[in-house]
Amino acid sequence: MFDSASETEASIPTLSTLNMNLAYQINEKLSVYSNLENALNEQAVVSWRPFGARVNSPRMLMVGLRGEI
Repeated sequence: MFDSASETEASIPTLSTLNMNLAYQINEKLSVYSNLENALNEQAVVSWRPFGARVNSPRMLMVGLRGEI
């Protein structure tokens, strides 16, 4: 890939991330869950456009409660 701003070749390295999901059923109508994205917090350039380097998402934890009426 050539970057039109600098006319130099830019390469994107290979990146693997670890994502984890966990869910627990408390009873028939209630459960709790969590998602952990990029668990190892690996950072790398995933794009050079538009206008410079863009890195992947940082580590992110989501926790929730799911209920049924």
